Amino acid sequence: MPNLKKILDSDPVMKNLATSADGHIYGLPAKRPCRPVVGNQVFINKKWLDNLGLSMPTTFDEYLNVLKAFKEKDANGNGDPNDEIPYGKGYADPFYFFALPFGTNIGADGTYAMAIKDNAPVFLPVTDSYKQGIEAMHKAYEAGLIDPEIFTEDDSMRDSKLMSKTPVIGSAAGWTTDSTFGANADQYVPLPALKGPDGKQYVASDPQHYNYSRYEFLVTNKCKDPDALLKWIDGFYTEDASIQNYYGGFDKAVKKNSDGTYEVLKPDDDSSADTFAWVNSLRDFGPKYVGEDFNSKVKYESENGDASKLAVDKDFVQYAKPAFPNVSYTQEQLQNLATLYTDISNYVDSSQADWVTKGGVDKGWDAYNKQLQSMGLDKFLEIQKDAYTKSGAK
Repeated sequence: MPNLKKILDSDPVMKNLATSADGHIYGLPAKRPCRPVVGNQVFINKKWLDNLGLSMPTTFDEYLNVLKAFKEKDANGNGDPNDEIPYGKGYADPFYFFALPFGTNIGADGTYAMAIKDNAPVFLPVTDSYKQGIEAMHKAYEAGLIDPEIFTEDDSMRDSKLMSKTPVIGSAAGWTTDSTFGANADQYVPLPALKGPDGKQYVASDPQHYNYSRYEFLVTNKCKDPDALLKWIDGFYTEDASIQNYYGGFDKAVKKNSDGTYEVLKPDDDSSADTFAWVNSLRDFGPKYVGEDFNSKVKYESENGDASKLAVDKDFVQYAKPAFPNVSYTQEQLQNLATLYTDISNYVDSSQADWVTKGGVDKGWDAYNKQLQSMGLDKFLEIQKDAYTKSGAK
């Protein structure tokens, strides 16, 4: 596999991701093109702000005041002052993103709610940031600023609110405005990185997970000719293959120019740029690789989707903090995590919903931590810290 070998020899991150905790290579990694540093973020309805003569909030307290105005007034201008939902469920965790100004800067999905604070790995649901975020969200919930169905609604209920013909959601989190709000996207803009109680500004950032991934291709023992298969797969590790793998085929989704640059084309239907890419390519999945200078070769015909994400990224990247790295676990560790984290996560989620909707986090915090200890939190953290140390992260 000459293409992949050249990549592994030149990119230590790819080499690290290809190598399992026992030193062997069992699956092939990938590096995606045109990925941001900042991930999901909170959006706010700019038209509602304008309708009510409000300025864009820059602090958490100002944000709460805006949400209160959304609740009390006819922000969407349809004559009904009671149909607005100030903060609703989007396509990212509604708690962590509401509480982001308190330092709940979670990384990518699948990182076990681990984060880096003071240069050390921590489990976010037992941090002071998490507790403070719970307290703040409960107060907002009691004040009617949070969708009362935020912890119970299914995807269809969520989508009907986000994409209602007359917008009813004032603020919610997601990847881009078009992928979160559909036809209503032009009313929404990114919420600034709000200053929290400590005066700091936080964003959800995990560039290693957004850009790189493990195990994007594996060969099973049922394969009759592994050499031929891997020779074919090696062809995926080129620039031409990678951009088509991520957006869609040439002339359908991407145009390759004579000067070696690429143009991502507008969707040829009424779908969003993000949806169009997911339908017409492997998108985040499958083997692919682009070098450090590749993104400068890519232009966008459409202004939404990745084009808007990368444009916004320039304004928010300054607030990015270190994230828990893309670590490798041994088979024994993975088996232990599968058992430990299922129980821990379920308990954390149920406690979170109870505390946000009913209150009581301060009174129940010690018992909550003791229960997590009894569920094996120390063992869980031991595994995470071991994997973190062996990853060589600093």
